[in-house]
Amino acid sequence: MGMNGQYGRKPRDGSHSTALRSGDTPKACSELYHIYGMPRCRDGRLPRTALADIIPDVKRPRIPVYACAASAKSAGVPPQGVFMDQANEVVYIVDDEANVREALSMLLRANGKTVQLFTSGREFLECGRRDSCACLILDLKMPGLGGLEVQKLISEKASIPVIFLTGRGDIPSTVRAMKGGAVDFLTKPVDEEELLGSVERALRQDWASRKEAAEHARLTARYESLTPREREVLPLLVRGLLNKQAAFELGITEYTVQIHRGHIMRKMEADSFATLVRLAGKLRIETAGTSSGNT
Repeated sequence: MGMNGQYGRKPRDGSHSTALRSGDTPKACSELYHIYGMPRCRDGRLPRTALADIIPDVKRPRIPVYACAASAKSAGVPPQGVFMDQANEVVYIVDDEANVREALSMLLRANGKTVQLFTSGREFLECGRRDSCACLILDLKMPGLGGLEVQKLISEKASIPVIFLTGRGDIPSTVRAMKGGAVDFLTKPVDEEELLGSVERALRQDWASRKEAAEHARLTARYESLTPREREVLPLLVRGLLNKQAAFELGITEYTVQIHRGHIMRKMEADSFATLVRLAGKLRIETAGTSSGNT
């Protein structure tokens, strides 16, 4: 170990050093590969990872994408970790062309994404997904199940943002895809900057949808913990009725309503009446008057 807490020393010629300084964050294996396994440009930037370098007939994008997070920021893509927890974040690619699958995989992995590849829509539908946040890059025209058919089957049992790719798209297909909830519809050859931007938007959308669903599930569980009588009292309180008015509606004493009100606030985890009204609104609780002989 050298001085100042460094392993190794920086070369005098100014080239990249493998020195690890105290306080440095260890890098993932994929990032180390792109940092140490590729020569740097004269201006110090990391080398390009372009689709045109892998597939000869793919045109180069207007703005090149580099194998580092800084390039994503310059291309208008949010930095990693800003919008979501990236644990188990996956980008699925379904395309029957092997060279397209590999090219897209290399691009996304170079930009820090975990990728899973599938040769057909059926193969993807039969896989067991274990992701916390995901999106699907789906070829429109494939043997067997086409992209639109796969999108429809997915929507029947799950939810995942879809980015369509096609080399021969048409307006009716585009309209059907977007009506089905597609995030984007891109034409091959794919512009790298546009694809990365679409992937980030799709992942943000999925993260937000899952967060909203989880919050609603927790709120529903709290509501279901209320007793039948408390569920009768709650809409009356949300309507703005006083305790004695709610008691008259239900044919019970004002003191009993006060007890129910305290239990409702505690079970719904509402720190104020305004919060309780807001939670009831999220549950779309009916506020019509009710009457019952139960106590």
